[in-house]
Amino acid sequence: MSRDQRISKRIAERSHTLKWRAWIVVIGLAALACADDSAADDEVGETGDGDGDAGDGDGDTGDGDTGELVGECSGWDLLSDFYPDVSFADLTSCNGEHAEAIGDSLMNFDGLTITGDSVVGEDGSNTATPCVEVLCDDDYAYIASNALPHYNPQAAPIFDTVDTPIVHRIPLVPAAVSSDVSADDWYDAPGCESALGMAVVNMTPTMPPSTHCWYETEDGTANTGEYHVTDGEEVVHKVMCYGQTASLITGIPAFAPCEEARPDPYGSPLFSAYEDPDTLFVDYCGTHPAAITHNHWLNEVCLAQDADNKPANSYATGAVSFVIEDLDAADCTAESDTLGWVYDGHPLQGGCVCMARDGDGECTDLRRARSGYVYAGLSRWANDASADANIHADSVAASHLGVELASCTTRDDCCDANTMNCRMYCHPLLIEDAGAVTLEQRCVTPDYSWCGHEFVEHTDVLEDAGYVYLDRCNGVETADGYLYAGTPTFPYVNGCYKDAPSEMAIDDTYTRLDMDMGGMGGMGGGGGPP
Repeated sequence: MSRDQRISKRIAERSHTLKWRAWIVVIGLAALACADDSAADDEVGETGDGDGDAGDGDGDTGDGDTGELVGECSGWDLLSDFYPDVSFADLTSCNGEHAEAIGDSLMNFDGLTITGDSVVGEDGSNTATPCVEVLCDDDYAYIASNALPHYNPQAAPIFDTVDTPIVHRIPLVPAAVSSDVSADDWYDAPGCESALGMAVVNMTPTMPPSTHCWYETEDGTANTGEYHVTDGEEVVHKVMCYGQTASLITGIPAFAPCEEARPDPYGSPLFSAYEDPDTLFVDYCGTHPAAITHNHWLNEVCLAQDADNKPANSYATGAVSFVIEDLDAADCTAESDTLGWVYDGHPLQGGCVCMARDGDGECTDLRRARSGYVYAGLSRWANDASADANIHADSVAASHLGVELASCTTRDDCCDANTMNCRMYCHPLLIEDAGAVTLEQRCVTPDYSWCGHEFVEHTDVLEDAGYVYLDRCNGVETADGYLYAGTPTFPYVNGCYKDAPSEMAIDDTYTRLDMDMGGMGGMGGGGGPP
């Protein structure tokens, strides 16, 4: 049995056990006429008795008195499966500036529990205890988590919110990507022309059509190309097309900026999620349950911490703050906190970054981090010289894409009243018009997010007052070093790795598990509705 098969088997067994516990408890409670059908709790998790306490968020998994390493979080159960060269006995508390910064950033779940209809706890009840802990060796920080958030996720789940062990491996010293590696070209016309042709006739390819991200079929017979991609000057490492890219400060993974083949082929999880607050695909904190609960975008209010590193806000507070226009506005008044750690060792921060400091360390140039990508449209790949009639301009114009990029105020402006299952949404996003980048409401398709967006080269990343434009990976060199920024527009988190990532960058365990669970084949990476 391969390493990936062992991990998938152990995670699936754990999920299966928890679900059977849940059914046993439900049956028992029903027999006693004591079933609790209360509504899901959307507040910050309740404070429990602390018996199942998680790490305290400062990089120490000890009990606070002796410094003894306890390792209570279920993630540690899979440490040697993820990393056969590492055992728990090899790890120690994290010391050194970078290691301590990782430990100090983590959320404190001590005594906290979450409750909700889709939540499955260790005892089979609807109450569970999140955990996140960190230990280090000389080269890496290991963030162990059970991938439970600090609130009950509000997306319409097809998976339970269940204890799912994961260990993120974060380099303590980022190492540059070798310039000698084989790399694909960022400009991927053939793949995107293919995506357009399939979108016109509502067909779905079995693999992502673009080489911007990396994916390989389970039997290894096909893939999206090399691990690396280049713009002709710089070589960077790809993210998995719909897999994890970073550990958030909660220990929950951040996922790449597209879903799998369904419901929106290799498309943006945000476009459909933002449409209807009553049927959220991903909730307003950017979270949804799947084979592992994960985030596709970041909401700083949801991840805010109090003086003890405990969650500061409820889901309801975070949800009302998720307004894309506000999150793109050049009105930063305070530096954002670290919200996660990317697999190449760099921090993932909120949207307000410091570009310059004075001699006392005070920020003298605070700016809104803005994505370098604009929505240029899937239709831009139309090609009348192609042998595929579906990508001729007249075919595209006659399809649902004929209104793409039209100004709109509601989805009705993008969908004919007689059109069923309309593939267009009215969404605020960045566009480029006459050389200027602006945020506007336009008709967009959620499909094929890598092909619908285009990276804009800026002569000076500081050219717009109040903004700093991010690079292709959604990162920038700041006064404090290189970091990635969470943005309300594509690619939301890191879109590639500036430096060499750990093995987690190409670990597809949870994508495979998504495919294997509940007959949901082809719906991994986000577990969208069929």
